[in-house]
Amino acid sequence: MDLRLVSVVIGSVLLAFPTVLVLGQLRSCTNRERCTAISDCPEFAKYVGTPYATWPESVLSNAKQMYCGSEQRGWTKTHKVCCRTSVQVVDQFAPLAKKGRDLLNMTECGKQSKTRIAHGKVAEVFEFPWMALLQGFDGSFHCGGSLIAERYVLTAAHCNKIRVYSVRLGETDISQKEDCIRYPDGDEECSAPPQDIPVEKFMKNRLHSASQKKNDIALVRLQWAAQLSDSVRPICLPLPEVSRKTLPKKMTVSGWGYTEVSKMTSNQLRYASIPIQSLTRCNQTLRRLKTDWSVDQSQICAGADDDKADNCHGDSGGPLQYFGKTGFVIHGIVSYGVSTCGTEAEPGIYTKVSHYMDWIIDNLI
Repeated sequence: MDLRLVSVVIGSVLLAFPTVLVLGQLRSCTNRERCTAISDCPEFAKYVGTPYATWPESVLSNAKQMYCGSEQRGWTKTHKVCCRTSVQVVDQFAPLAKKGRDLLNMTECGKQSKTRIAHGKVAEVFEFPWMALLQGFDGSFHCGGSLIAERYVLTAAHCNKIRVYSVRLGETDISQKEDCIRYPDGDEECSAPPQDIPVEKFMKNRLHSASQKKNDIALVRLQWAAQLSDSVRPICLPLPEVSRKTLPKKMTVSGWGYTEVSKMTSNQLRYASIPIQSLTRCNQTLRRLKTDWSVDQSQICAGADDDKADNCHGDSGGPLQYFGKTGFVIHGIVSYGVSTCGTEAEPGIYTKVSHYMDWIIDNLI
């Protein structure tokens, strides 16, 4: 057989997606990346050699976003992507990067972009623009989170049981390619496509105990900054300038239902208002239900009142939130418990975000 033909065939099998890749814009790699052959990048190597049509949509999307060019190797063209390096290259003349509180946009956080939102149990486009979905390497979602800065998502530490590969932002209805809101006057408004951004680092609190169900909090640093828009915007952290002195008796939980214990998921983002319980009452309930759990000052107990009308589940790692002085503030992170929306007698347990503010700020680097 002609060696040139063999080379072309091999190249076609290894890179069966050049047309798909080049539809994306050329990316300039950061100092934490190198432009390398896609077959040499661990994030994509497992898929090389299979038809691009079989790749998870999120992986294809990331490949297009990370596409940095190509080079000719003999009879084949090798396509390249910005691949994360294990060693960071530092520009000694670059200005110092922002960190800590400087990364937080306290004037715009927690704000809903539109005023014409028809509130209901099914969330509309633009209603919770800080909602995030955590994806595993197979492209499936297993946890939620909350965008708190352009490159940081707050979630639960136990969400890394399944290794997190990327984060999706700007999503409302998973089953739709385009999320739109239709107003009573006939107007229609659509959001930008969701953003799938690879994870650079998953940072869980070092005191997290899965067995004791304590310190269940983590930060996800994204490989690059999210593009903020009407459908992608951070929620406020519970800092004095945005928090209420007196907290409301009911707060809002939102999500698609991705929890450890619940298989009831929804394509559509949903939300519900749930009552906050005292820790004393919560511990009494947990003892009555003969669980091995207890809650302390680093946690919040919510849900499980007599009103069982709400039928949604928050995501593990997703937010328990309330409207503060200027916008929504994250008060808790969905941690453990059967129900987070009042469908069962068992309360939901949340990590109290204000208890960990020093840890959060110290890790925004």
